[in-house]
Amino acid sequence: MFDQIIIIAISILLIAIFLFIGDKLLGSGKPQLTAGYFLLAVITALLVIIVIIAAGAAVGFLATFLPGIGGIVPILGFVLATYIVKMVLVKEEFQRSMWITMIAYALVYITNAVAVYIGFQPIIQYI
Repeated sequence: MFDQIIIIAISILLIAIFLFIGDKLLGSGKPQLTAGYFLLAVITALLVIIVIIAAGAAVGFLATFLPGIGGIVPILGFVLATYIVKMVLVKEEFQRSMWITMIAYALVYITNAVAVYIGFQPIIQYI
């Protein structure tokens, strides 16, 4: 139980850092990581993980009635994560939040691939 909490905490911090990287790759000006911005990124990452776990559970329940619907979880997770980034972190235009989420997701998948290649379990299992 304790090791799962540590993995989720590491996942939240990694996703927050990846959201920062995605935002600063698309932003103009010098990247600055302030405490307020990082707190918003951590809250966004926490909301993304909660919503993706809830969406996975809901789709898992629906999969008992509709076989084959389980493959929609990554797509649904990306769409919901994009809306969460739009509402909490970006608040500007939807296209920018979509690209920030896309960069963060790509970094998550690269991190998981490297972790599995080295011999660890996937670090961020819920995305």
